[in-house]
Amino acid sequence: MAEERERLVKRVSYDMPRAAKERVEAIVFKTLQEKKHIEEMEPVDPELTLRPDTSKTLRVTKGTKYYHNGKWEMNQIEK
Repeated sequence: MAEERERLVKRVSYDMPRAAKERVEAIVFKTLQEKKHIEEMEPVDPELTLRPDTSKTLRVTKGTKYYHNGKWEMNQIEK
């Protein structure tokens, strides 16, 4: 963790050379906290996502098939 923090301090200092030390520390702290929060939020088991698996229930099996023999004919229904 300390190595990562030092790496972030160097990178932020390089990206923002005129930034105050407090600002650099704040950016590093925020970045580390966000990363920690994201790691805590990831479920260990992918089955525990609190979202239903809709791939099995929302399948649309209806389809429209068109056929044309290539010959023009008068439509018997519309005349």
